[in-house]
Amino acid sequence: PVNDTPINADGLHYRLRALSNALADLSKQARRLVRFHARRDAALRASKPTRLSLMRPGLPPGWQQRKRHEVDWVLRECHRLAQHSVDTS
Repeated sequence: PVNDTPINADGLHYRLRALSNALADLSKQARRLVRFHARRDAALRASKPTRLSLMRPGLPPGWQQRKRHEVDWVLRECHRLAQHSVDTS
């Protein structure tokens, strides 16, 4: 059952604003992605430990075992879509 009590949406607001800023400057984000892949590939060739993905490992921010609000479902689905896009690229 989903709870109708008000929640603080500041964290969600900041995440959506960051997403909006990233989408507003896709060329900058594309260059950032190319730099990440170049650093990752160089580290792999040198057998150095490195992150393989831009996604942080583990559970998404704000994850809760019990979904108390509708926003919990939205955040879970957004995280799932992000993981899927990384896995398929």
